[in-house]
Amino acid sequence: MAPLNVNNWKEAFTIVGDVKCKLLLWILHNDSIGYGKLGYTITIRVWKISERNSKNHLSEKRTKTTTGNLSFAEVEEILTQENQGVKPPADVIWLLEHTTQNNKGVLQWKDESRSKEIHVQKQRIKELQETREEITKQLQEAEERKSKQLEQQREDMQRSMEEMKQQLL
Repeated sequence: MAPLNVNNWKEAFTIVGDVKCKLLLWILHNDSIGYGKLGYTITIRVWKISERNSKNHLSEKRTKTTTGNLSFAEVEEILTQENQGVKPPADVIWLLEHTTQNNKGVLQWKDESRSKEIHVQKQRIKELQETREEITKQLQEAEERKSKQLEQQREDMQRSMEEMKQQLL
């Protein structure tokens, strides 16, 4: 379909007719085909993602990294390989990605406020996860003790009933 040189939908409708306008509207509203900035065909959904990413790139909430173009997942994979397959915690990866060492060997944040704030949040999440795991472990152990205790009581009750039965006979 050739591009239309029109100012509004009403003009387009008069030129191409009802069916083609409805088809074009359907395409535009159903994430089918759009036209990219660089002249290639992309989906509307991909276009929206690209627009969002562009806005995020210019955002004040953006953080600076020290690992270049490597993604968080790539850094995680490299560190895991270096640690004989042991996956490092997210806060350790974040620290590595967002700090450098000065000439005195002291860690410095690449961008002081945002990266440090996120690192503190990641540490807090890690602490909460560890606390949850500890509580879960304690609950499981308590449940196992209670289960053993109930089993012991059941066995004792069974023995007592057998003894009573023997006495009656």
